[in-house]
Parts: sequence; C-alpha cells; structure tokens
Amino acid sequence: MTKLQAPGSSLEAWEEVDCILCGRDTQTRVVWSDEERGHIVRCGECGLCYRNPRRREEYLLRHFEEKWTEGIQSFLLEEYRQENLRRLAHWVLRAHPGPGAILDVGSSYGNLLAQFPETWRRVGLEPSQKACRISQERLPGAQIIHGALGSAPVPERAFDVITMVDTIYYLPHPLRDLTRLTGFLKPGGTMFLEAPNFANRGKVYRWLGHGFEDTWMYFYTPVTLGKILKKVGLKLVARMDLPGHRVGSGNPGARLITRAEFALLKALRKLSGGRIDLAPHFVLGAQVEALRGENLN
Repeated sequence: MTKLQAPGSSLEAWEEVDCILCGRDTQTRVVWSDEERGHIVRCGECGLCYRNPRRREEYLLRHFEEKWTEGIQSFLLEEYRQENLRRLAHWVLRAHPGPGAILDVGSSYGNLLAQFPETWRRVGLEPSQKACRISQERLPGAQIIHGALGSAPVPERAFDVITMVDTIYYLPHPLRDLTRLTGFLKPGGTMFLEAPNFANRGKVYRWLGHGFEDTWMYFYTPVTLGKILKKVGLKLVARMDLPGHRVGSGNPGARLITRAEFALLKALRKLSGGRIDLAPHFVLGAQVEALRGENLN
C-alpha cells in the first residue's frame, strides 16, 4: 500500500488503514487525490475504494453528534430525498407487509420511518440530538434512540427489517458494525443498505468539482458492498436501484433530467448484461440465511 502523509495540522486526528476486505496491507492506487480531506484509494486486489489516510472514529462521532443536522434546517433533508424514501419504503413493505418491527440506523429526522404504518414498531437510531428531538416530535409513536451504533442499547433478535440510508459509507468499521446489526435481526429478517454508486457518482462529482466530505470513509459499488455483506455472513437476496436525490427537487427541470438519467442508465445496464452498472444509487437487501419461498424483486 502506498503510504501517504496524513493531511491537516493534527496528526493525532488521522490514521492510515489497510483494505478491510483483503485483511492486509495491499497495493493501492489513488483514484481521487485530496490533500485536505484524505485521498480516495482503490485496492488493487479486490477493488474496494476507501479513504486513506482518514479521520479517526472519535472525530466522526463528535461530528455527527455535534455538527451534522445541528446546523442544517430540517426541510432541506425533508424535501430533497422524500421521493427516493417513498420508493424504498414501498419496496420494503412489499417484501415485509407486516405489521412488524423496523430499525432505521441513521434515522435523521425520521423521514423513512414516517413512510411505515403506525401498526409497525418503528425504532430509529441517530447520533444527532437535534435530529432525535425533531423525529420524536414528528413520530410520537416511534422510539428514537440517541446514540451511536457501537454502543446504543438496541435489543437482540427484535427486528424484521433493518434499514440504513445515507449512512453506511460514513462507518469507519463497517465489518464490525454490520456484524453487530446481524444480531438485531429476527430469523428471516432482512437488512436493506442504500449507498451512492461510486462507479457513477465518483465520476459525476469529479466532473462537477464537488468533493466528498472527510466524513465519507468508504466508496461503494454494488459489487464491493456485496463483498462486504458476504464477509460478515450475510447473503444478498435483492437489489433495487434509485435515481439521484434531485428526483425530489422542487425544480421541474432538475426532476426531468434526473429521471432521464436514471432511465438511460437502467437501459444501459440491461443491454450490457449488467457489465455497465452506473445506477446513481442502489439498495442491497441481505439476510443471515437464504430466503425460503419469498421473492423480493
């Protein structure tokens, strides 16, 4: 692995890491040079992209507890992603009609939980105190847990569905955290993980000159996130693709462009037999054991 100098003035806030899929120091290539936030590198053996060097976990926890949502007006997250959240909730409810129990990790303002019927037991896990307060006011019948995944008091084997939207790429230790999440699933329960497709968004963001924040730890594609799931003992059972978040924009032109991009890339993937996979966002459904007589597609 190419050793890189940690950016910033405080070296104690930064660390260098190896590829978690390969489990060792492998040869990497810088695919996005970023002296300020930490370079984005790709493992030459498994293809996983991650930030190295990167901020330590203590910095990330403090950021999400004190800065994330604390300085953002709630309507920004409310309107921007609503369309995709509706699509995701509809898909999940087709697979698990319920009523059941759902745990939404990184629940923010409760926008996804609000899509589920009140007959469900709805639990959110969120490190931002402000977001917890807003979501609890919006959803008085839900349980909103203020805390981080690594230490929050979440009951074992209690959930039919676990969702994680706009969250997994922030986790500095996804193998550890996903392993813990598997313990929260009931037998036959399903975990649904959403992420931007770095094969697409990496190129788009570079073209736009829009860098990724230093809180982004991993940059997944459907293939590399599938490998992560397999490594923690989960079996991939379903996949759903989503358009860019601007499909929910208040600008009709932005909505039209986003829908056109999504339709074009979906057709391209089908025509190429899956070789060209540039969906803007994707959701993978995974279970501890294989499905038995149930189709999520």
